[in-house]
Amino acid sequence: MVHVRSSLRRYLAGDNNGKVTCDREIPNPYNKFVMITHPDGKVSFQSEESKRYLGGAEDNITCFAQAISESEKWVLHLAIHPNISMFNQGKKKYLRYDANENAVQCDSELPWGRDCVVTLMFNFKGADVCVHQSQVTDSEIFQIIINNTTRKACFRAISKDYLAAGPQNIIVASPILTDDCWFNIVYNGPKVVIKTGDGKLVTTKSNGQLVVGYCTTDNSQEFILKLTNRPLLILQSDYGFVAFGSGTQRLDGNRPMYEVSRMTSDEDGYYQFKLVSTDKYWEMDKDGFISGTGEQPINFIIQLVGSNVLILKAPNGKYMITQQSGDFKATGEDAKTATMFLY
Repeated sequence: MVHVRSSLRRYLAGDNNGKVTCDREIPNPYNKFVMITHPDGKVSFQSEESKRYLGGAEDNITCFAQAISESEKWVLHLAIHPNISMFNQGKKKYLRYDANENAVQCDSELPWGRDCVVTLMFNFKGADVCVHQSQVTDSEIFQIIINNTTRKACFRAISKDYLAAGPQNIIVASPILTDDCWFNIVYNGPKVVIKTGDGKLVTTKSNGQLVVGYCTTDNSQEFILKLTNRPLLILQSDYGFVAFGSGTQRLDGNRPMYEVSRMTSDEDGYYQFKLVSTDKYWEMDKDGFISGTGEQPINFIIQLVGSNVLILKAPNGKYMITQQSGDFKATGEDAKTATMFLY
């Protein structure tokens, strides 16, 4: 027995006359369905109350069929964010794209960098898996782990060591996670400063060494954080995915399926997004709405607020927000009003 709930947290129902609705916040007997699986991977839904099957096409969905035909078969999409890493339980290894062999290998101890990121691309029969080639060496990549309560971050290297504030105000590698490994990330436009727990700044010396100090007059305390494992960006809010609204070129934030955007960044730390399906850039109108019609890239700022959560700052200086109605627009005055997206 299953309940089917929409991205708006309303439950699907089929009454005795075959009418389908999706407006109840709390399920009743008409919201109960029996899910029947088929050899081709598709499923059918039978109303527990009326014993009729859910079917139809496009906007004409009913729950009145007495038998299962192709119109009463459905393809399920996994209710997870489609950017994933894949772990082989038997080998205890992660999948990794080997550019030299142009093949997928199962030999990675950790899911490190974009080589280990796969994107689920749903088609009629199920899910395809796409992999992405890396252009950054593993030693230059750190996993940023953000405590969702304190918002403090730690930086983990491929060696499994953590960056930590060590003796003599030097940043060292710590094999264990201690209080000295937690830092505050403070955004200043596309750049960040990194502070220790007692408010000191992480800076770079002329030889490249990381040390802990106080405010300086140069840019040695400024860093640019670049996402290396998300060449394809998919955004998901509490209301659904960011994708084209029905029959429009405007992006909405409450869609059941997602649009994939190819993400690039420049040397200044700004990000640009280009839709894979249309080969067009994100474009913003005077009211802050985003459409997929741009011929030239525009600059966004990504701010990480969780280990898999970000907020976006648009070219107009406002933050992207998503409303239950689907509006996806740059009108947030500060980071507190911004919508948090899974990415």
